[in-house]
Amino acid sequence: MNNSLDETKINEIKTQLSLLANNLLDALESNDQAKVFVAQQAFTSAINSLWNAAEDIDIDPKVKAISRLVAGWAMTELPN
Repeated sequence: MNNSLDETKINEIKTQLSLLANNLLDALESNDQAKVFVAQQAFTSAINSLWNAAEDIDIDPKVKAISRLVAGWAMTELPN
């Protein structure tokens, strides 16, 4: 616990999530269910990995609570 993320790592994560989110949006716009499924799985997997890493970092509880809501949506609701 009490690990911290440096700004470079945060920027890498933001870039990866942005790319995956754009891929998901493109897939949704194409109405290709196979592409949507693959893009959704990649996005959800990245969010899951990010959340697992965030659990070990000492951050403000309010920020963590909001992050947990977003991660929970991406890991549980989005696949459905």
